[in-house]
Amino acid sequence: MSKDETLLHCGNCNQKTAHRRLSASEVEAQQGVKNSTKSRILNIVFGVLLGSSKSESQVSYFRCKVCNSEHDSNEGMPHGWG
Repeated sequence: MSKDETLLHCGNCNQKTAHRRLSASEVEAQQGVKNSTKSRILNIVFGVLLGSSKSESQVSYFRCKVCNSEHDSNEGMPHGWG
């Protein structure tokens, strides 16, 4: 495994897989989209309506190399898995 990779639990693959670290430009692009005014308003409205406390403006720094999904740092292994 290279120094830009790390093993993290992927919610889509439902197992520990190699994740690559996103470049600075990819992180900046995510911040621009997720922190836009439109995105913030929609997150507040849907958060209130659905009772969700999860922040959708959180920026991911890793991407799964298997399924290419963004890693959610709040995501852990399912309860009871070791």
